Amino acid sequence: MPRGRKPSNRVAEFHKRYVVDEMGCWVWQDALNNGYGDFWNGERQVRAHRYSYELHRGPIPEGLVMDHLCRNPACVNPDHLEAVTHGENVRRGQGSWKQNSQKVNCKRGHPLADTNLIVDNLGRRSCRECRKVHMANFKERHPGYFEAYRERGSAKERMVTNGVTIGGVRYRLVAEAV
Repeated sequence: MPRGRKPSNRVAEFHKRYVVDEMGCWVWQDALNNGYGDFWNGERQVRAHRYSYELHRGPIPEGLVMDHLCRNPACVNPDHLEAVTHGENVRRGQGSWKQNSQKVNCKRGHPLADTNLIVDNLGRRSCRECRKVHMANFKERHPGYFEAYRERGSAKERMVTNGVTIGGVRYRLVAEAV
């Protein structure tokens, strides 16, 4: 706390730092960070909407995040906040992840369903038909690429045949005589 200042009532300070708009949002008028309000709670800097929720509703349950039902990140009205999982918050949002997850066709018009839908281990979706076209174009532009790759053999085979270098030291793997 700065010298010469008496401890203040943090709740009263909090309520001085927003204005109520026509939608009922309590719009934070003090420091913003990526659109979200920041507030000094007397011990450390916290997100103003989280402070408001905890002040009016109680602690935020472990593993949950705040979702702005009004879609205004500067809003600190506890009636506009809900504790949800991160995944649910992303699904409710307006980001590209949500838009892409709702697409039923790829950009070339193929359906993104059943056997034509590929989902990788990161959850990214792609079109099997478009991937076939892409691979055919790649093979046309780079003839012999896959054959040369296969001829090299697996990494394990190359290690046994050529040896391996670890920390600048070359090791040869020698088969035991039978």
